[in-house]
Amino acid sequence: MDHPHIVTANDLNRYSDTRDSEAVIPELIYLLVKQCVPRPQVCRIPYGDAVNQPGWDGIVEIEESFLEFVPEGKSYWEIGTGRKPQNKATKVFRERTEAITDAERSQASFVFVTPRSSASGGWREPEQKKWVKNRKDSGWKRIHIIDGDKLADWVREFPAIGRWMAKKIGSISSLGGITTPSEHWELMRLQSDNSDPPLPAKLFTLGRDNVCESLQKLFENTSQTPLQLFAESRQDGADFVAAYLKTIDPEIAQNYANRCLYINEEDAWRSVVELRTSHVLVADPQLGLETDAGANLLSIAKRKRHAVIIPLCGAWSGGNPEIIKLRSPAQSQIKAVLQEAGYPEIRAQELARAGGDSLSALRRYLQGFVLPPYATWDNARLIAQAGFAGKWDGKNQADQSALEMLLGKEYGKWIETLRLDVIRSDSPLIQHDEKWRFIARGEAWNTLGNRITDDDLDRLEETAVTVLGERDPQFDLPKEERYAAAIHNKTLKHSSLLREGLAETLALIGSRPNALSSCSLHKAETTTILVIRGLLSNANWDRWGSLESLLPLLAEAAPDEFLKAVELALKDLNDTPFHEIFAQEGSGGFDGGNYISGLLWALEGLAWNPDYLSRVALILADLASIDPGGNWVNRPANSLATIFLPWLVQTVTPFEERKTAVETVLSEQPQVGWNLLLSLLPHSYRSTSGCHRPTWREYIPRDWKNSVLMSEYWEQIKAYTELAIDLGKKDTEKLGELINRLSDLPEPAQVSLLLHLVSEEVVALPEAERLPLWEKLESLVRQHRRFSDAKWALPEEVVKKIEETAQALVPQVPELKYHYLFSGRDFDLFDEKSNYDEQTKRLNEARQGAVKTIFEAGGLSAALAFAQSVPAPNEVGRALGVIAPKGVEDEILPSQLNAEDETMRQVVASFVWTRYRKLQWTWVDAILERNWNAEQKAAFLMLLPFEEKVWHRVSAHLGKQNEKLYWQKTRVGFGRDLTIAVQKLLEYGRATAAVECIARTTDDDEQFDARLATETLLALIETFSPGDQLDRYGTVELIKRLQKSPDADQDALFKIEWTFLPWLDQFSSGSPITLEKHLASDPAFFAEIVKIVFRSKNDEEEDVEPDEQKQNLWRNAYTLLREWKRCPGTLPDGTLDVDAFNDWINEAKKITEKTGHWEVAQTQIGHILTHAPAADPDGLWIHEAVASVLNRRDTEEMRSGFTTELFNQRGTYSYTAGREERELAQLNHDKAKALDSKGYSRFATAMREFGERYEREAEREAERDIFHD
Repeated sequence: MDHPHIVTANDLNRYSDTRDSEAVIPELIYLLVKQCVPRPQVCRIPYGDAVNQPGWDGIVEIEESFLEFVPEGKSYWEIGTGRKPQNKATKVFRERTEAITDAERSQASFVFVTPRSSASGGWREPEQKKWVKNRKDSGWKRIHIIDGDKLADWVREFPAIGRWMAKKIGSISSLGGITTPSEHWELMRLQSDNSDPPLPAKLFTLGRDNVCESLQKLFENTSQTPLQLFAESRQDGADFVAAYLKTIDPEIAQNYANRCLYINEEDAWRSVVELRTSHVLVADPQLGLETDAGANLLSIAKRKRHAVIIPLCGAWSGGNPEIIKLRSPAQSQIKAVLQEAGYPEIRAQELARAGGDSLSALRRYLQGFVLPPYATWDNARLIAQAGFAGKWDGKNQADQSALEMLLGKEYGKWIETLRLDVIRSDSPLIQHDEKWRFIARGEAWNTLGNRITDDDLDRLEETAVTVLGERDPQFDLPKEERYAAAIHNKTLKHSSLLREGLAETLALIGSRPNALSSCSLHKAETTTILVIRGLLSNANWDRWGSLESLLPLLAEAAPDEFLKAVELALKDLNDTPFHEIFAQEGSGGFDGGNYISGLLWALEGLAWNPDYLSRVALILADLASIDPGGNWVNRPANSLATIFLPWLVQTVTPFEERKTAVETVLSEQPQVGWNLLLSLLPHSYRSTSGCHRPTWREYIPRDWKNSVLMSEYWEQIKAYTELAIDLGKKDTEKLGELINRLSDLPEPAQVSLLLHLVSEEVVALPEAERLPLWEKLESLVRQHRRFSDAKWALPEEVVKKIEETAQALVPQVPELKYHYLFSGRDFDLFDEKSNYDEQTKRLNEARQGAVKTIFEAGGLSAALAFAQSVPAPNEVGRALGVIAPKGVEDEILPSQLNAEDETMRQVVASFVWTRYRKLQWTWVDAILERNWNAEQKAAFLMLLPFEEKVWHRVSAHLGKQNEKLYWQKTRVGFGRDLTIAVQKLLEYGRATAAVECIARTTDDDEQFDARLATETLLALIETFSPGDQLDRYGTVELIKRLQKSPDADQDALFKIEWTFLPWLDQFSSGSPITLEKHLASDPAFFAEIVKIVFRSKNDEEEDVEPDEQKQNLWRNAYTLLREWKRCPGTLPDGTLDVDAFNDWINEAKKITEKTGHWEVAQTQIGHILTHAPAADPDGLWIHEAVASVLNRRDTEEMRSGFTTELFNQRGTYSYTAGREERELAQLNHDKAKALDSKGYSRFATAMREFGERYEREAEREAERDIFHD
């Protein structure tokens, strides 16, 4: 069948009379040339507004000609749309011929194009030939004329361009049964609401990388195999192709789109396949190309060299590798893409909920109420019942029993009937590995709800209370063991799928009860109320904990009943199950989880509704009042604050009602309310991800935006600050907290606060009560002056007002006035921009002045009492060491050297250190000459620097008999030469301190003593006990330094590495180098380690619980095997000694065969062979000596160990819908092929099977996450 013209010569001839033709015809020529030759060397044909540029109308250069339309080589083009094309051709030919050299003309063609038809009074064919003949001697390589008839023929070769041109012309005649990708995309875009941003193409390509790659190959002509796409519905394949073309480079996309056609009629198909240029044909599923009847149509297209895309719907063979599944994105993915495209969050969530896992359902939702096909299927009633369950695990016996309770019929018969509908096009059910899920639940609920009866609701009530009321057995375990609940067989009988499905069903009933039109009036609402009451009324803590993740959905099911249950549980805050819920909290990971988050999210979801805000706020306040705190960010106080955030309000409640709710919290829970107020004040560093949003309850308007007008924001801030200041005026502690936030407050609030601080009410307070207020004001002044250039800094005039306010509150009592100087936060006391040393000097002088004033007024007792009252008593001791007269030493030393009071010990230590720094060794020696006992002298010496001069004095003044008093207690420090210290510490049994000491020398080659380091570590091994505190980092660094030392004792290092093996791992960047070398060189040692870890196959004795020593031995041996990375036979330069390698393998086999460990030894050897030198002299991807061993008849387990380790080495990876797995599969197939070519057939088979494993992984990855969003 000849393909007819979409645009005829007459159409072009008529269009030539329009002014638009002057700009459009050149564009048509440009599109045709680009389509004929997708990558021309030159193609410059100006069109549109650029048509009036001087020079040629077009220049084209291609390697091969295209039919009779585009000549090969270089060609110069002229285009004329006027009524007298011959006159135009003659004129431009003469001008252009004269303007170009003879040499250029001889290698180029002249092409003249006119849309005028020869049959319509234009330039007739005979005249064209005569015109060309008369100019054959003009020097051009060839002269070619394309008139309207030829141009129409050219356009006929590309129907997509023909349809584009037909639209330009305004022609209503077109070939039926054909659509272009551009037309299809425009229809898709028109489906969305006018208020929505354009529908993003990414939505239809997300998670379909493998399909995109296959489609790209089809367009690039690198694949002639028909692309078979399994789609959910008839339009999915067409949607995907159109969207894909919108995601790639526009110029490339245009070339692809102009030779891509959607065909939905057989006549159109038979016509299009006759095109002389190859196209990409997207067949409508109704053509049935995959069937016997449609095979002829496919055969014709392939014979004509067209590429074909076959969308399949309904039943298909998942085992056919040529069929690629078009999976729809999950809800979360749809929401993210829509938000990225500019959709408001609520609208994005609404559409995501409608189209999650089913883009066809999203399309129907956008089109308005379009009845899905399954609504009229014969089994629609059964499908509706499946929708009641939502999702379940068909392999779970408890799920099957629960479904029989829900359905009132046998599960086996019901599921087999339902199974037939899963494979139909547009099925709302999906199934993978017997895990069933109902998709597009909102659509199905609205269209199938009328199939549900009162009896269904009664059975649902019983089933939901039974399934959701199950106690989670993980609570039988200590919280730190719950991460391993599955290992201990402490898991719920019913699957999480069924539990989530039923909870969502309840939420749907509560949110959309009118959909159940066949049920009695209010029956639906009553059912949800009874279920929530049955689950939560008077529930104990483990019921709340078991339902934690489902509480947000249960709250949506019956909000009032849910809130009543929570309020009842909090009626007596001293006896509430939530105390125990908080007590179950761990820090995460292995230390336990958090069981309050679900309740917080449920409450956050309800708080969006103005009817529930105040109730939710009071519940959260009650929870916050009993919250003991923890590492998790999900806390009641945080939820409460997030709901009311002035700049990101998370409720649709009007502000006056929000303010009332805050005031109610202040009234019932004053401290929680006060903390809430502070969190609502402006803050430079506040961030939030917002509150949980309801899944099915439509509390939030579609056009809701996460922003507020500035006027609304400041209205809230004004109200909250007024509340805060009113409370602060009544409470000095709160007043101090407001001073801390003074810079965040709006100006009127600042003024009000400062005025109150200088009022008689505050000034008349006792100095001790005023002290915190004054110190906070002074700190504020220093901070804003120190960072005056920062954006957040207050203006100087405001800082001056704060400073004046502070002056009114200055205490007169020295102990209070100078208290702030000893806060322990020196940096906060720096108030100028000079250098650190100058600041420190001034601060020390100020402290010395303060202590001197107090000392002179009240003596040493006053100074020591002052030290007891400040956060940094050591600074008092330091100042005292500078200003105190000599007689003070006698009062402090030696009587306070061994003081039991920690504050006094800090004062004395700083006093001695400062005296030493001031008076040096003369003072020290004078002190040591006093008549003190050995204990006092030792205590004094321990307060001096950790250095050799002190150690000499230890020997001189304590002697051999008493020097242990120093060495057994002194703290180690840094120093140049610590050899003496290390030796003494070892002598007096302090190997732990000695290791800490010598570890500080690892970076200094001159100081580091390998012999002493080895001796120290060996001593530590002999004396270390579990209660000792050891510097893990320093110890590992010391071992690593020893490993690099050429002088290290290898036997000792062997023992050291074995002892500290658990620390030498990837996290410490350490490794047991010596042990690994020993494993790689001594097969007997390897065999011994294997023997420790694994049981012999010859051992028939029953397992005996090993003692702790044997457990530690096993743990070390296992760790060594796991961390081993050095292949036997590996030389220092990284190459392989083949003889040594083979000898090691043979000897290891000999020993382990005798002990019954050869099979498990093979597995371990297989692991280590993955680390063998990779570069083979002959070019094989693995060393041939290694390949030869792995190819032996008796090394099957070794091959298995090799591929298992390769698989494990992949580590973590991201989701690519199977693309990475397919690449790895191909890589391993290539490796297998290379091995086969070298004759290693057994090893090749193992690698080929390994590649097949990745192919299966690719299939799993393509199906992953369809049951969890």
